Amino acid sequence: MTSFTTNQTARPSFFARLGASLAERRAKSRAYRITQRELSALSDRELVDLGIHRSMIDDIALQAAKRA
Repeated sequence: MTSFTTNQTARPSFFARLGASLAERRAKSRAYRITQRELSALSDRELVDLGIHRSMIDDIALQAAKRA
């Protein structure tokens, strides 16, 4: 009797990878929207106290999304 063993790891299915990708996109999109909304709600004075100019809000939101 012959037996074979393999050391291959199971690769996630297409649908598992698709689901993970969609979940990651959703998390990044949510981080962007929340950051952008919260910073936009601050007054100019509050933004200056944080060292942020209003024109920087979108860039900061993009950075937050990349880290999510």
